[in-house]
Amino acid sequence: MPNVHQVCASNEKRSRDTANINICLCTQSLQVSYINTINLPKVSPWMLDIFRQHDLVGNGMELGAGLNPFSVVCSGHHNTKDVLVLAERQARVEAGATVSLADTLEFKTKDARFPKTYLQASDKLWAFCLLCRVYFGARHVLYTALFESMEIVCPLIQNLECVFASSKKEGLLIAIRAMLAYQSKVQAWLRLARSTAVTTVVAAPDFSRILEAMESQTYDSLPRVPDQWMEIVKAQVAELWPVIEVPRIRGGGGGAGSGGMLPVSKNKWKHPNPNQGLLTRWKAAFAKGYKNIGDLKTKWAGSGDYVAPKDPSGNKICLKCQLTGECKTGCGRSNSHLAYGEDVIAKIHQHLTDCGVSN
Repeated sequence: MPNVHQVCASNEKRSRDTANINICLCTQSLQVSYINTINLPKVSPWMLDIFRQHDLVGNGMELGAGLNPFSVVCSGHHNTKDVLVLAERQARVEAGATVSLADTLEFKTKDARFPKTYLQASDKLWAFCLLCRVYFGARHVLYTALFESMEIVCPLIQNLECVFASSKKEGLLIAIRAMLAYQSKVQAWLRLARSTAVTTVVAAPDFSRILEAMESQTYDSLPRVPDQWMEIVKAQVAELWPVIEVPRIRGGGGGAGSGGMLPVSKNKWKHPNPNQGLLTRWKAAFAKGYKNIGDLKTKWAGSGDYVAPKDPSGNKICLKCQLTGECKTGCGRSNSHLAYGEDVIAKIHQHLTDCGVSN
C-alpha cells in the first residue's frame, strides 16, 4: 500500500489530510524530473475526495468525475488561488470551525479547469501522472504506462503551438482532446480492474493510439469534445471566443438611401472574418448552377458516401457559414461558426473539389 494511504489512515484528525497529501505530492515530485514548482499538483476538494472516498471510476466523458486530468490543480496556473483557499477553509471546518450552508455548497468534489495554453495542458497531464504515482505507487502498471506515454506525447502537445500557429483555438482544442483521450483510457482501465478478480493481473492500459495520433498529426482518432463541455470551455477560455458586438443603427433609417446602416435580421448570423478564397469559389460555383449547399451532396463525386467535413474538435462544419459568410442564429452546427486556420480551409476546399466544384 502506498505511504500516503497509511499516513491518512493513521491520522485521528481528518483536517490533517490536506497537509499530509501535499507533503506526499511534494516528496514524490522530486523523483519525477518533469514536475516543477509551476505544475506541482495541490490538494483541492476534488483530490481530497479521491483519497478519502476512492471514487476513481467515473463516466469517462463526464467532466470532473472520477480520476481525470482536468480536475488537477497546478500551483502556478490561473484560477488556482481560489481553489487552494477553498481547500484551506475545508480543513479549518473539519478542525472544528463553524461554517454556513453557503460555504458547504462550495466544497464541491467535482471541479474542472481547462488549460489556456499548450504548456498548461502538458503541465496538467504531468500533474495527473504524479497524482497516479502517489495514489497507486511508483511501480504500478497504470503509472508506469502513463509516464512512458507522456514522455513522448507532452512535447508533441507543446509543439501544437507551431502546427496551429495561425489558429490557437483549434490547437488548444486538440490539446484538450488529447487530455480527454487519457481520461477515457484511464477510466476504461479502472472499470476493467474493478470488475476483475483481485488475484488476476490486469494488463497495463494501452495509450498507443494517442501517441500515434499526435505523432502523425491525424487527430480524427482522438475523442471529440462533448457539446456540453464546449460552453464551459468558451467560458473559461473566453479570450479565444470573443463576443461579436452588433453595431447600433444610427438615425433609425433602414433603407439604403436613408444614410443609416442596413439592419441585420435577428435570425441571421454574419461571419466576422470569412475566408475570402471560399467565398470567391462558392460565388463562381453559384454562377455555374450550384444554387444551395444541398447541391454539394447531390453532385458528390468523392469516395464512399457523402460526409460533411469536420473540424479538429470533431464537429461537423457548417458549410453555409464558411461558403457564404452567414447563417441562421439557431443553426445546429453553430459551434463551427468560427474563423478556421489553413488546414481546415484546405479540407473544405478538398470537399468542394470532391463535390465537383471547379477551383
